[in-house]
Amino acid sequence: MIHALDKDTGETLWETELDANPDGIPAVYEVDGRQYIAFYGAVSGGPENIAYTPGKPGAQGYYVFALPQTNSSTH
Repeated sequence: MIHALDKDTGETLWETELDANPDGIPAVYEVDGRQYIAFYGAVSGGPENIAYTPGKPGAQGYYVFALPQTNSSTH
């Protein structure tokens, strides 16, 4: 599982289950107020995973997830 937690409350903001463990340490970054998490690994994922290639489970590459947008400027 990958979990995104609110740094102030510890509340789970987003989570997704992966078929395997990602490799390395994830990078977290922000573009135009939207937060993203990226990592390299040999995993397959769901349709929200923009690097996922249907029919090729276990493909290696960079995986990037867009975290949910919030209405608060504190996240």
